Amino acid sequence: MVEEIGNSIVRFDFYGDEIDCVRAGDTIWVSVKRVCEALGLTSHTQIEKLKGKSWSTDRMIRSVDSSGRNREHFFVDLDTVPMWLSNVN
Repeated sequence: MVEEIGNSIVRFDFYGDEIDCVRAGDTIWVSVKRVCEALGLTSHTQIEKLKGKSWSTDRMIRSVDSSGRNREHFFVDLDTVPMWLSNVN
């Protein structure tokens, strides 16, 4: 299932790296692909690992990128990020 988000992706500067985020209601969603790129990790591997974790709140989100195109990306909610990063080997 892909959730449709009307808001566009916001690029967040994280110590010189840009991380894509989307706000949906009170929840901030963080792009797994962009975090993986910033950390030099393989996003496909991390996505598969996250899908199997009970503590991971994740979903595919369709949003509008800065060029106005619809894109589907795998996102985790902001509360999932610290646990995810603490489990990266």
